Amino acid sequence: PLPDEVAHKAILNNVLKELPVQEQDIPCSLINETRDYGGTLIKIIKYANKLAQQHSTEDDTPAEVHEHHFNRAMLFFKESLRYPID
Repeated sequence: PLPDEVAHKAILNNVLKELPVQEQDIPCSLINETRDYGGTLIKIIKYANKLAQQHSTEDDTPAEVHEHHFNRAMLFFKESLRYPID
């Protein structure tokens, strides 16, 4: 079964606290659009972090996960899971 809303937010917060991300860079859509994703939520967050790491290596800057990394990761998983894009 999928986690309820409270558990969903707890999972999200638990995974995010390990990453270099500012709260203002976490899009509301990450919470709202991933309620039915189950374990894919963690994959989205990890993929966003990977994108940030790649970006920081290319630019020689410290890695920080920003909203555009989350948006890109969500789009990637929406397409790969064949969810309709809103």
